[in-house]
Amino acid sequence: MRKHNIVIFFIFIFAGVAAFLTSYLFMGIDAPNDANLQQGTITKQFGSSNAQTSNSDYEADDNPALNKPVALSARKAVAAASGQSSGSVFYFEAGKGNLFEADTRTGKETPVLTLAPASFYTAVWAPSKDGFIYSSNNFQPKLTYYDRAARQSFPLNSSARSAVFSPDSSQIAYFAETEDGNGVYLAQPDGSVSKKIFSTRFDSVNLSWPASGFLTLKVRVESADLYDLLSLTTNGQLSKILEKRANLSVAWSPKGNKALFSESPNPNRYNLFYYNAANSFNYRLPLNTSSSNCAWSADEIHLACSVPATQLSNSAEDIYVLNTLTKAKKLIYLSGNPVIRISEIFLSADESYLLFINKNDSLLYKLPLPDLGSI
Repeated sequence: MRKHNIVIFFIFIFAGVAAFLTSYLFMGIDAPNDANLQQGTITKQFGSSNAQTSNSDYEADDNPALNKPVALSARKAVAAASGQSSGSVFYFEAGKGNLFEADTRTGKETPVLTLAPASFYTAVWAPSKDGFIYSSNNFQPKLTYYDRAARQSFPLNSSARSAVFSPDSSQIAYFAETEDGNGVYLAQPDGSVSKKIFSTRFDSVNLSWPASGFLTLKVRVESADLYDLLSLTTNGQLSKILEKRANLSVAWSPKGNKALFSESPNPNRYNLFYYNAANSFNYRLPLNTSSSNCAWSADEIHLACSVPATQLSNSAEDIYVLNTLTKAKKLIYLSGNPVIRISEIFLSADESYLLFINKNDSLLYKLPLPDLGSI
């Protein structure tokens, strides 16, 4: 009987302990939920559960914030371009026309020449870098060709607008309004031996010369925001490439075989497309940016692009590298210090650096590039 009582006593003790533990587990401890798990993860990685970025497809190990752009110019820059040697880059001092050459490796700057126009607005470089066409005014530009070898300036036709060089730098094309009507002209770089190859009623034309066989004309149609892109052979044959694209922007590849074009039907929203000139095949690329914010690599496969971090006007911009064939992309700079908004963008001759002018301070910057072939 005594043993039986002892057994009953221990049963009651164990039942009490079990009841206490059950109550504690179900009432005193909250079950984990998705919000708690997510908050724990984000806090550990980024320091705040409220941290957000517009682009979340990079790995933390890449540390894009460590790739910090470095200013190359000591003064406000405009019309920058890669030089003839691998580390060389040219730029003009904004508003003054002083030409400088900077070394991307050492950062050293060297004065090259001083132009003396009444005012200096911008310049277009010959692909050979043997000369350039500069304009003295944005609203009523007077175009002048400068021959670097001869160290001599040649004023172009007083009505010439939108002048561009041929890919081999041996000719120029320009749009002009004359007494004989509006048209596109070909000439020698100094403006001599001028010939009209196309007559048009358009009163405003934006020219490009992507490849030896053809030029392109971007023309406004119907409304201020819609544009057509036309192809024009040097014999004057016209055909249409794109039609009625909102706020159209186009960037041709180095050999003129491919192009990027972007349209912006809504403010601060862009549709970016890859275009193959050989077969007119095109498809959309996974970056929300204008083609004017992108630079082609020499392989005509890879791009470096600045992308607005938000849809707000004057947004800071992040920088990506993109493979146009696979659509793989890699974030290489998360805008912060400095905050960037790009106005001109291109790759150094050896493709070691991305070079750009920052709208926020108008300085020329360099940013190290990863191995493009790995993307």
